Amino acid sequence: MRRPYIVENERHPLPIGTTSSPPLYTNFISTPYELARLMVAVHRGAVGRGGVARLGIGTAEARAELLARFLDVRDTSKLVAGLPSGVPVAHKTGYTDDVRHDAGIIYLRSGPVVASAMTYRQGSIAGTGERFIARVATVARSRLAGGGACDGLPLTSPRRQR
Repeated sequence: MRRPYIVENERHPLPIGTTSSPPLYTNFISTPYELARLMVAVHRGAVGRGGVARLGIGTAEARAELLARFLDVRDTSKLVAGLPSGVPVAHKTGYTDDVRHDAGIIYLRSGPVVASAMTYRQGSIAGTGERFIARVATVARSRLAGGGACDGLPLTSPRRQR
């Protein structure tokens, strides 16, 4: 699948280059940071400004529709797998033979937490990527369930913190 993004009813390929693996097979490129920013925008209702508003869809409508769709995602093999049963997660998942990703808003009692992870392994990753992403959700919940914020990167497991 190698298609350009559609911008303003015209097709414009994005200028993209890579310097390391994985090789570029598509023009649909993102990072965990960008997906996390998208989830924050959806949660805050920042969607709808610009392009969606020009279509006559208001911010509240766009937010409600996106959250409903993200909350209805049936893939429970990634972020959801790292959380206790019943924790609401509004997320967007994806995968190929070599890539797994999930980004979403985890609705904890203490407030929403955004988590995003992407994995790559040449050859089938058969469960490895899912387990890593589930662990990201587990650590995010453990670190942020009492409130607070992540001020520094990289995050460390609560077991390693002193």
